Amino acid sequence: MSENRKKTKTVTAPAKHVMTQEENDLMMNRLMLGFVIAVCAVTLVMTLKNSFNTIQIYETVGPVMTVVCLILAVLAGVFFGLRTKRGTDDSRRVLTRWNVLVCGLIALFCAAVFFVNPSVACAYSVAMVIGACVLYFIWYIYPRVFFAASCMALIEGFLIHAGFGLSTTRAFSSIIGLACRIGAAVLPVIAAILFVLAAKKHPRAFAGFALWQTLVICAAALIGALALWCGALGIFYIAYHYVLYAIAAVLAVFGIVYTVRSI
Repeated sequence: MSENRKKTKTVTAPAKHVMTQEENDLMMNRLMLGFVIAVCAVTLVMTLKNSFNTIQIYETVGPVMTVVCLILAVLAGVFFGLRTKRGTDDSRRVLTRWNVLVCGLIALFCAAVFFVNPSVACAYSVAMVIGACVLYFIWYIYPRVFFAASCMALIEGFLIHAGFGLSTTRAFSSIIGLACRIGAAVLPVIAAILFVLAAKKHPRAFAGFALWQTLVICAAALIGALALWCGALGIFYIAYHYVLYAIAAVLAVFGIVYTVRSI
C-alpha cells in the first residue's frame, strides 16, 4: 500500500547579508555621528537642568527651548523636503535625510514636552534622546522585527510614565495624562495585531519564533498597563516603575537571544 505524505511548507529565515568593508565603515560612521549628536544633546539638556531652578525652567527655559526645538524641527523638515525633491542619493552619505528627519521629530517631541510640562521636560528629553540612540544601534545591528518591537516598548514606556507616573493639577496636562493611560493599554493590542498581519504577509521575516518574541513583548506591556489601570482604580497598588523595569527586562532578554543567535 502506498502512503500519501503531506508536504509541509517550512519557512526559513532569510540569508544574512555579508557587509563589505565600505558598508561597514559607513555604518560605523553613521553610528558614531548619532552617538556624538546624542551626547551633545544630553549634555545641553543636563546643563540647563542643573543651572536653573524649577521656577526659572517654567518661566525662561521652557519657552526658549520650545521655540528652539520647533525651529530645529522645521529646519529638519525643510532639509528632508529639499533632499527628497532633488532626488539625492543618501545610500553612501553619512548624514542622510532620514536621519535628519528623525532628529527633527525628536526635537518636535521635546518642544511639545517643554510646552506642556517644563518641570519634567529635561528628564523626558534625555530619555528620548538616549532611547532614540539605542534604537539607532538596534536598527543597524538587529533584525527589523526586533527594532519594531523596541520602538513599541519605548513608546509604551513614555505612555506609562506620562499616564501613571506624573501627577499634576493642570487641566491640560491631566487630559494628556488620561490620553496616555488609554494609549498605554491600546498600543500593545494594536502592535500585536500589526505583527500578526505582517507575519502572514512576510513569513520569512518572522521565521525563528520572531513572531512569538514580539507578541510576548506586547503581552508584557499590555499586562503592565492593565495592572496600572487596576491600581489607578483602587483595586490594588503597583508602582509604575516596576512595570517599566519588567518591560525593559523582557526586551533585554530577547535582545540577548538575538545577539547569541547572530554570533
